[in-house]
Formats: sequence, C-alpha cells, structure tokens
Amino acid sequence: MAYVLEPKIQQWIEPTKLTIDGVDEDIDSSTASIVFARIESRVDTSGWTDNTNTPTVILTVLSMLVASVHIRKAFPDIQDADLEYCIWLERQAENIIQAIINGTIDLGGGPPTDQPIFWPDDSTGSSQQYDAEGNPIGGPFSEDIKFTMGARF
Repeated sequence: MAYVLEPKIQQWIEPTKLTIDGVDEDIDSSTASIVFARIESRVDTSGWTDNTNTPTVILTVLSMLVASVHIRKAFPDIQDADLEYCIWLERQAENIIQAIINGTIDLGGGPPTDQPIFWPDDSTGSSQQYDAEGNPIGGPFSEDIKFTMGARF
C-alpha cells in the first residue's frame, strides 16, 4: 500500500496543469525510504508501514516530494529556473525534515524535549563540592549547598 494517495499529491498540483491518475509505487516507496533514513536518528520509523500508521506531517512531506517528482516527470524539458514551484515544494519539504531532525517539530513517541532532564531535590549538593580547579570546598552537607527544596524565600 502506498504512503500517499492521489488526492494528497494532487493538492499540491494545479489540476488544470497536471492531473495525477495514480500513484507510482516505486516513487512512493523510494521517497519514503529517503525521508525515513534522514529522520530515523531522531524518530523510530519502523512502525510506519503505510498511510494509516504514518504521522500526518510525514505524509505531507512525502506528498510534497512525490508531487515534485510528478511535475518534473511531466515537464522534463523545462529547466530548473522555470520550475520555481517545484523547487519551492522541495524546499518546504526539506525545511520540515530539518525541523524534525532538529527537534523543532515533535512527532511524539520520544522523551519530551522541552522538559528538564534533572529535577533537584534535598540531596542535590549533598556530596562533596569542588571548585573549578578540582579542590574540595567544605565537606558533604556543608554550607556550600546551592539548593534546598524546603527553603522559603
């Protein structure tokens, strides 16, 4: 089964200029493979097998790229300079891919990226403290503890 269907591809193409009659499974599959390979360092893509279990953002990227391929195949004699819309589609898809890789777009399933990975508690600072040169400062539980949970300000 294809990741993107005709209506999702056609939404990016003016129907009076080009009509999508079917999805080329090879283009769909190879485009998905490329996109998944790019983002798999950030997101687990192993469960994405078709359009029913792939995130909508990914399906949007795939439909943009497949639409771009259809445009390029339909008008092979036109130079890149005259395919501004096609180039725009590819850039938009690339921007979304980069945002996923950078963590700006969260597809879910991983640890929250905007939450602290460490919450201090009363034992924070209770071990031996050291200065920048590695010299001990005070002793354990000395006055150098930087944070206490029960303190009122």
